[in-house]
Parts: sequence; structure tokens; C-alpha cells
Amino acid sequence: MRKVIVFKVENVLVGGFDERRNDELNAKRVVRELVGDEFFESEFVGKEKKNGKVVRKVVGFGEMMKKLEEWERRFKEEGNIERLYWMRGVRKKLEVWEGNKNERMDVMRRRYSEESFGKRVIGIREDLKLLERICERTGGKMVFVSGEKRNNVEKLLWANGLREYEVESDLGFLEGMEEKDYVVFDSVESLDGMWGKIGLRRG
Repeated sequence: MRKVIVFKVENVLVGGFDERRNDELNAKRVVRELVGDEFFESEFVGKEKKNGKVVRKVVGFGEMMKKLEEWERRFKEEGNIERLYWMRGVRKKLEVWEGNKNERMDVMRRRYSEESFGKRVIGIREDLKLLERICERTGGKMVFVSGEKRNNVEKLLWANGLREYEVESDLGFLEGMEEKDYVVFDSVESLDGMWGKIGLRRG
């Protein structure tokens, strides 16, 4: 068994925070608020077949912006000044909203870190508990690496029933250690075959 097992907390253990998806959902909510439910449903919602069933499908934010530009051109061609100004106002508000993306994403990440991170559930909790017991017997150790505040990570681990652990801010502590002595899991995909990589059979 490898002497040190390293897990990058956010990428491997804590699922459920997809900032791009969250931002896309927020964008769609803003569009709905600006154009109203009726327009939103008629212009941005369609249907598609999924697993043999017909399901509701909302187009992406980029496609919404293109459709709004098309409507603006159409209203201009029709000479419908009131609707033209309405649509132009909607599009300009969305451009401002999109222009604030970096600031918005920073706020979202900070809120996630401060309010939600410590409440997440670790997906492979039972495996980690078993590994923790094996490490206690063999003298190995599990180390969690995270850019989050140490106490946030400790709370998360404690809430998931993991008692003995070390938390590091980066992988610098591995410097000088031979590669055969440690294994690092830095993405969900890298967990495939976890037990074999550690040098143990599962169960």
C-alpha cells in the first residue's frame, strides 16, 4: 500500500458545484424576468426526445441573445417602435449583466466557499472511512489538499465521519518524496481503479 494517499478535495470529493452550469441557470432566470413568462416559454423553450420520452428543453443563454437580436431587427423592420425599444432595452441589460461576469463569478465562488462548501456530502465516504481504518493499522496516512480555508475542509471531513486526517493547501509537502510512496487523486476520473492504485483490493 502507498504510504500517503492524497485527495484534492474540491475536484475529487465535493461534487455538486458547477460554476458554469450555475451561471447559465442564473442567466436564464434573468432573461425570464426581463422578457416575461409568456415570451420566454414561446421563444426559448422547445421539446426533445430523451430516452424515448418527450422532455422540455430550454435553449442556452448564447442562443437566447441571438434570438433577441433577431427580434430587435424584426421589430425595426416592422416599424414597431415600442417593441423595438423594449427589446433593445432587454438586450442592453443582458449585455451589462454578461459584462459583469468576472465579478459575479467571484461572488458565487465566495458564497459557495463561505456558505455551502462545509455542508456538502462526500461521495465516496464509506470508501474513505475504510481507507482511514486501513491507514491506522498500516501506518499510512490520508492527506486532503484544498485551496479552501482549512477549517472549512475540516468541518466537511468531520461531518462525513472522517476523524484522523491532515489538510494541506497545496502539493508542496510531497517534494522530495519518492513517487512509489504516494498516490494523488486530483479529479473524479482519477478515482477509477482507486483501490488498485493504492495497492489494495477492495473489500
